[in-house]
Amino acid sequence: MNKKQMQYKKILHSTKSLRLVFLFISFFVLFGALISLVVNIYEQNEPKNKQLQLLEADVQKEVDKNIALKTALETVKSDTYIEKEARNKLGYAYPNEQLYILKKTDLSPAPSSIPSSVLGANTSSAQEGSNSSSILSQWLDIIFGQ
Repeated sequence: MNKKQMQYKKILHSTKSLRLVFLFISFFVLFGALISLVVNIYEQNEPKNKQLQLLEADVQKEVDKNIALKTALETVKSDTYIEKEARNKLGYAYPNEQLYILKKTDLSPAPSSIPSSVLGANTSSAQEGSNSSSILSQWLDIIFGQ
């Protein structure tokens, strides 16, 4: 081989090695840019992911409320509930059924009717006892007509 061919081979070999070095450097630069891009996208999405989790929790709460409201609506639509409310709040009754309504009266005993032996003890239990006996006497008056 002559000198020119050898020089040509050296130049060709050096250009191949330069191309290889250039390819490696390009690959690492592109790889670094890709990593940087992925990290940037992740940082941008992190607050949005937190917001998404909060919104999903809100949606679940609303779904639970919706289920509770549907259950309450079904209860209110039932015949037993309607009958109960008509009897308790509106005073309705079946035909041939009599309602007994007690008048609201002051059920607290007069101070003079409390024995002095009870005054030293627990006064709330004494008042409860006289309230229940007063209610009982009202019922007995209604039932037996005394």
